[in-house]
Amino acid sequence: MYDDYEERKFAFPRLPKQGIILHLQMENLIVTAVGIVLLLICVYATGQGPLGALIGFPLWFPFVAIGLVTIRSTPLPVIVWREIMFQFRKLRRRNTYVLRPDVPVLSEMRREGTLLLPGRLQNARLLEADGIAIVHDAGQRTATMIATVVAPSFTYAAPRRQDAMVAGLSSVLRGWTLRPGIKRFTQIARTSTGSVAAERAHARDRVSTRSSLDAVRESYEEMLTLAGNIVRSHVTEMAITLDLYALAGQIKNSGGGVDGLRRVALLEAEAIQAALRGAGFVRVEWQSPAGIRMSIRSLLDPVMQPQLMERASRDPEAGVEAGGEAVMYFEEHRDFVRTDSAVHRVFWIGQLPAFEVRPGLFDSIIFGQLPDGRPVRHIASITSAPVSIARAMKRIESSKKSWIASEGLRQKRNQITSEADKHEWELLIDQEQALVAGQGEFELSVYIAVSATDIDELDQASSALRTHISNAGMEPHVLVAQQGEALMMCAIPTGEGLA
Repeated sequence: MYDDYEERKFAFPRLPKQGIILHLQMENLIVTAVGIVLLLICVYATGQGPLGALIGFPLWFPFVAIGLVTIRSTPLPVIVWREIMFQFRKLRRRNTYVLRPDVPVLSEMRREGTLLLPGRLQNARLLEADGIAIVHDAGQRTATMIATVVAPSFTYAAPRRQDAMVAGLSSVLRGWTLRPGIKRFTQIARTSTGSVAAERAHARDRVSTRSSLDAVRESYEEMLTLAGNIVRSHVTEMAITLDLYALAGQIKNSGGGVDGLRRVALLEAEAIQAALRGAGFVRVEWQSPAGIRMSIRSLLDPVMQPQLMERASRDPEAGVEAGGEAVMYFEEHRDFVRTDSAVHRVFWIGQLPAFEVRPGLFDSIIFGQLPDGRPVRHIASITSAPVSIARAMKRIESSKKSWIASEGLRQKRNQITSEADKHEWELLIDQEQALVAGQGEFELSVYIAVSATDIDELDQASSALRTHISNAGMEPHVLVAQQGEALMMCAIPTGEGLA
């Protein structure tokens, strides 16, 4: 019956390399222009001509050299600026955060629901509406709600069923490109070593009180010890970030202020929940403030995770009280972050597979493991920002103009148009045709935060994860000099991009 069915395959576009002129982007052009201006000053203002240019060589040449370089589609000026800002934070000791529980102002912050976290997210607060947590970021004017979702097994489904599930979710996402209220949509996969703490507690309650069952208790403890070495925890979440600027009128009509925000968020939550269930998700449960705090605490302090999971197994409503998400120590280094009981490293996926792949390409990463069989503790965060049809068409038009201008320069310089350049033009045409046909467009950002107990284990886990990512056809890059903010964006997936 299904013999003639053809599996759907897709490929992601390569990172753009044309820039505004050839490979130069706006940041490149600005820094290069500064170098040229300095060169002209050295030549004409000093009256020395070429000698003045030679004398001022150390002044103008670094700007020109940095401005003309692009590394993996990222302008070198941007990379240099990040490094300068990191060293500036380090000199001012802003890369270290230590919480002092005895500070009186913390009690007031707890009452207001302010998150006790380092960095910009310390300005965010947790609101609650009918048990649903709303992460309100007044600075960015966003409100984020996070849901735990469950869908029928995707990995073991038949290709036809997989395509149907992808098509169902795609239809929901396509509708969001037409709605100004939804700013970002983030899919989160949390993978860590599982815990048998709840089973041990249950055994203590039911077995250890009977002396006649000593042999049974010992055998059960041995079985739990063996299971604890291989059990894994996989949690899938979806975070929806609302644009409060676009919803300002609706919030005002609902009463304004925090109460209006709660009412609008509840309406959006109901609509989103219905849409996701219609797309094939059998469970969509919005997280409570205590649940979100528990997720943050489990990431920043993994030693506490077994106790938190045991408490949650006894009481599904249990979580972490206000202030319990606080990290006592947070130290940012160039390529990793040290917190209470763990070290973390965040990767950015620079290039998604440019060859044809099937849905489920992240499975090998989500279920990645170390050489000894232990799971790699990590969080995979895939952020999709809906792009309106008008803005998407304008972007394609601008990219086509840049490509044509670059092609004209190549022809004048008798350069051969490479296959990569031809492929980029074909992708632009395909994207334009897809938009005309009614498909939506999203700006994708993928981040993966790896955690371990010490730096040696972190290096081992990072190496294993790099292998899994590369085998999936992707390019992982450490977010150098951005580790602190990147880790907090994975802890609270509001979806802001970094790379």
